[in-house]
Amino acid sequence: MKLLVSLLFLASCSSYHHVPASPPPPYNPVAGDALQLVIEKKGEAQECVSLLTNNYCLWDKEILVFVDSKFKDKMSLLAQETSYNVNIETQSVGKNEARKIFVQPGSKKLSVNGIQWRKNYPMLEKILKANGYTITNKLAESQQVVKVTFGLKDLDVAKFKRYLNLVAYDTAEMKKNKKEVEMWKSSVSSIGTTRDFDKVYPILLGITSELVSDAGNLNKSLIVSDSNLNVQAIKHFLAP
Repeated sequence: MKLLVSLLFLASCSSYHHVPASPPPPYNPVAGDALQLVIEKKGEAQECVSLLTNNYCLWDKEILVFVDSKFKDKMSLLAQETSYNVNIETQSVGKNEARKIFVQPGSKKLSVNGIQWRKNYPMLEKILKANGYTITNKLAESQQVVKVTFGLKDLDVAKFKRYLNLVAYDTAEMKKNKKEVEMWKSSVSSIGTTRDFDKVYPILLGITSELVSDAGNLNKSLIVSDSNLNVQAIKHFLAP
């Protein structure tokens, strides 16, 4: 009898196969999930960009959007990307700590009442505010006057320069001595074959956004893709 029980026990053991547990399903955040929770679940992001209360973080080929550190939306990287040759030139006198500015067109081709200014300046204004600037409507209340120029310039047959330039002047010198004393300036441009300024403008804004908080002294060229996280973040941030 004992032998029979033992044989039955061995048979039952030999017929049992261990089935490994299924891996947990991939984590997909839902609206309201905290940024810290997402990091704990997915690991550190490859890269993050902050614009005011918005955070844009890249995991693999997906950009997650957080507002006030709470998950709000997701974006996919562009399937087909376009690259642009971008030239950057910045200069500054010391560290720029002035944050209250008065902005005006820096070219006779631009007017605050013109279509081009009314269409494109609000996007730049939003970028300036995201970088800590307060924009006043009264020159006398400002610390600096920032003159802005942007647009297209014909260079050759089917070649155009798309540009966005900012030059900041000391308001005190303008009021006291009637002099335009430069404090910092930023010039971002791209030469290419398209006249579609609206297509290139987010690229120029994305680079400018990285410069205006502290212009420093730079003179370099680089290739920027429209799938760049900073550019994608700018496009989403500026969307109506």
